[in-house]
Amino acid sequence: MNTVTLNETNINIFKSAYQDDDNYTLIIESGKPIGLFTSFSNEIFNNGLVECLVIKAYKKGDISLGQLAKQLKLSLTETIYFLGNMNIPVVYYDLEDDLITIEKWNNEISV
Repeated sequence: MNTVTLNETNINIFKSAYQDDDNYTLIIESGKPIGLFTSFSNEIFNNGLVECLVIKAYKKGDISLGQLAKQLKLSLTETIYFLGNMNIPVVYYDLEDDLITIEKWNNEISV
């Protein structure tokens, strides 16, 4: 996820565009929408935008499955089921289980 650092030049543009929680500003470059400026208290965040952003971050590998579950306020199992319903591949493994399996293999080969 990218963020924009406001400076003296562009902060006045955002301040003049933002008046209250119900307003938002669509940022356009060469006639194409490239961003949205709104308050975190805006109701749009309660209608799935946050979920959409964290799922996209998970798909890109920017956040882990555990972080996704925390942001979605779901258990790990519920999150895996949720992603499965959305046809989003889930790879989940427990490192401890893998280490135990590798140790067993090492013991079998040594014998």
